[in-house]
Amino acid sequence: MKFDDSIFQETDYPDFPFSNDVTQRGAEDILNIDAPQMRSVRAGNLIEFKNSGVSLRADRNSVLRVAKRLIATAEIAELHRIDPRSVRFMMKNYDIHRIAFGWERSEVSRMKLAD
Repeated sequence: MKFDDSIFQETDYPDFPFSNDVTQRGAEDILNIDAPQMRSVRAGNLIEFKNSGVSLRADRNSVLRVAKRLIATAEIAELHRIDPRSVRFMMKNYDIHRIAFGWERSEVSRMKLAD
């Protein structure tokens, strides 16, 4: 099974007790970023992480709010089947400024570059 072609909807599992928080690694997956890019998220206080045992955890809804607002290089590249190294140049040509790990999703969408 190809995971990038699958869709998971929580509403399909109404009785399952989903967690209200995610680990830092889970947040990286949701945001389509890597650990070095997560440093800019944490430095910019975009998401508040708290120590939980040996991991850092954040409120899942706060991570989802950031994911709705910002789009990462990897996501733009995947959506348009282009080389990730060309994304920054393309954004510069459209005068879309980088924020933390990515770009404002609304600006990118207006330029018809991403959904």
